[in-house]
Amino acid sequence: MTFNNSREGLPRAVSLDSVKSDSPYHFYQTKVLEEYVRRPANASTLRQYIFFGRQMTPERLITAANWVRSELLTRLAHRIRDFQQLPFLVGTNPHIEYVYRLYWGAFEKIRQQPVIQDLEDNTHFCQVLRDLLEDGKLVVPRLARGVSECSAACYNHQDLDRFVNRMLRSRISRRTLAEQHIALTDANEHGWVNEDDGYIGIIYVRCSASKVVQRASSLVRNHAHQIYGRQPPEIHVHVHNDAHQHGMQQQQQDDNNEIIFAYVPEHLEYILFELISNAVRYTLERHTQGNIPAVEVTVSANAKDVFFRISDQAGGITSERYGQLWSYQSRHHLGNLERGILKMPMDMRERAEQATDLGHEHVGMGLPMSRVYAEYWGGELQVMTMDGYGTDAYVRIPRLGTNAENLGLEDNPAAIKNERRKAKQHQQQQHRQHNDAISSQYNYHPSIVQKNTNLTSYALESDGWSQSYMVRE
Repeated sequence: MTFNNSREGLPRAVSLDSVKSDSPYHFYQTKVLEEYVRRPANASTLRQYIFFGRQMTPERLITAANWVRSELLTRLAHRIRDFQQLPFLVGTNPHIEYVYRLYWGAFEKIRQQPVIQDLEDNTHFCQVLRDLLEDGKLVVPRLARGVSECSAACYNHQDLDRFVNRMLRSRISRRTLAEQHIALTDANEHGWVNEDDGYIGIIYVRCSASKVVQRASSLVRNHAHQIYGRQPPEIHVHVHNDAHQHGMQQQQQDDNNEIIFAYVPEHLEYILFELISNAVRYTLERHTQGNIPAVEVTVSANAKDVFFRISDQAGGITSERYGQLWSYQSRHHLGNLERGILKMPMDMRERAEQATDLGHEHVGMGLPMSRVYAEYWGGELQVMTMDGYGTDAYVRIPRLGTNAENLGLEDNPAAIKNERRKAKQHQQQQHRQHNDAISSQYNYHPSIVQKNTNLTSYALESDGWSQSYMVRE
């Protein structure tokens, strides 16, 4: 598919003239960007999101809005700089350029928002966030298509995959920030604050492992029946909860010994829908006649983690394909992108509806994206296969909520060293300029200090959480 340069139907952020590299305004933009690139990104834990959301008041909501605005600008600036450091052939790819312009437009749109001073300002800010979230659904398909096209240019494939992973982790972090703030705002406007429905923003504190599996399984089987026109394999769910043997508190288990934990349901649903869908799909394609073996889903937990295993007898994965399993450049990952650019569905039901519309075609981004989602809160996803027999996918999800968000800090030592050096310099500068800033007279938003942050941490009360505070702009 050829990139369409027509502006008709494009998000406003993409069509901004000022985003063009040959625009006179672009030089000024780049200077403005430097201010935010120098700022370290700050990651929060699930517990901190929960703690802050439970004590929501209009005043704290306004403070949170300004913190979200500042943090989104910082995270966008870091990713825009990543785009600017791409090799020329990669950066000029029309799909990569599209995402770059989209990021620039989002950065400018948020930067131009004035400081939020009251609830009316916050309502307007939330509408801006909603518009940007909608535009952002185009990021993943565009990015994947662009990287796949660039892989033929002999650029280092591992570097490209790391670049995409970093972009996706940061994208999840920004969506989490925006969606959490919108949800807290909606709760405040409708009087839902402190209601005991289990939700604090987008976080569900009574997430049931088996119920999420059952919802995903039901949607997958319905979709498979519509596409293949025959009965899909049974999905057997086995739950083993040993949490009580590890001192887990009673309130985290229900009467059925269910596994209950706090999590963002959409993140977990994305992972499980993808893995169960793959197992059912390939089982149907492998066993066209006779009895169809069931897909087995096993769920277990200990005091710290929840585990999922999805097992199938779909013939396994060949060694050649297994070696490219996590790459965004493999041709089989392009799937439906050859036919057109799709918006990325944001929840399990949207994914099921899109999958039904596509039929046997697949976008092919689900598995690498699932690993990014699993790692975002400190979990992991592994795939083990027996070529000729079947595949097991293992997911580990932390249940304590004490892991900081994975914001996309590069793993290689040189990058980490550089980030730490910049963080130290920024910390020293902040200390000189704001020696007395960390005091009770300011309003703060909690965040944990990740590797490349500069804020001061200390233990919060007696609950053992690491807490830090950012001064409101």
